[in-house]
Amino acid sequence: MLSAGGFMVINAQYLGKETQRKIKEIFLKEKKVILFNFFDDNYYQKLKKEILNLKFKPEINYLTHCYAHAALSPHFHDSVKSRGCLDFLSSIIGTKTASLKMKAFSFSWRDYTILYDKNKEKPGIDIIVDLTDDWKQEWGGALTYVD
Repeated sequence: MLSAGGFMVINAQYLGKETQRKIKEIFLKEKKVILFNFFDDNYYQKLKKEILNLKFKPEINYLTHCYAHAALSPHFHDSVKSRGCLDFLSSIIGTKTASLKMKAFSFSWRDYTILYDKNKEKPGIDIIVDLTDDWKQEWGGALTYVD
């Protein structure tokens, strides 16, 4: 099932077996893949509204980070953790995806994270849902991963 609450979750262009095979091929070669317009537009608009209305709380540790975070709604958890979404993810990464841990972060001007040896994450895969439809490159900002 790829729908939640009457909304299709995944954009239909990503549901074909050949498309998924190509995405998997890129992911396995590059160790990353960027999917534009991944969510169905109606679902994306609902999701964006829901996330932008979350109650983000600032969190600051000057040695490691400065950003805001919020708890995600059960609706978001249920739709993204639906069997259809987990099956899609499993088909791309080449291994069964049993569950997801999800967090909502908001980064604004002067927010940051810093590499910190004592703060190592367990191995896994990060999925980033970017809700900044109108971001201009000249504004700067970067997301960098380091092994």
